[in-house]
Amino acid sequence: YFVIVPDSQVDKFQNCTPREFQVVSENLYISNDIKFRLKKNTQSSPSSYNWYLQQFIKISALYNTQENQLNLIWDADTVPIKKLYFTDGSNLKFYIGSENHKPYFETINRLLGYGKIANFSWISQCFTCRGYWIKHFISFIENKHSKNWADCLIDAIDFSVQSSFSEYETLGNFFMKNYP
Repeated sequence: YFVIVPDSQVDKFQNCTPREFQVVSENLYISNDIKFRLKKNTQSSPSSYNWYLQQFIKISALYNTQENQLNLIWDADTVPIKKLYFTDGSNLKFYIGSENHKPYFETINRLLGYGKIANFSWISQCFTCRGYWIKHFISFIENKHSKNWADCLIDAIDFSVQSSFSEYETLGNFFMKNYP
């Protein structure tokens, strides 16, 4: 397990985190340049900076895993209150929601060339992913837009709209289309 925290808080988290969890700096997953671009684009709504930043960190952390690895991202502001299962042996299990925030799908369309394809929401506080799925996602958007994946995302997000991007919705729709 990895707990990804701001660089200035690594020691603090290491002191109070069970040893089974590896506490690492977010700087391993996100460059200062991307942080700067996100901060610049969220000046009119500074509270949204951290919200977007954590999504970029989760995508980067997934990308930095092995192709055959099974991964789970988990929102830090939630705690499971019952036993959850993420695989039934050969297939991954996803928890789904009912959210339908139109700006998410407008961003997905700008990024991927299609919008919502699921009749549910992928937003559920946790998300499973195979390593090669995220590598395919990154490769797809970089080839489509001829630039780094983080730049592709920043360019696709409409920062004038409150909450214009969801990593869960974006990845979920991409995976559903490519790995049904």
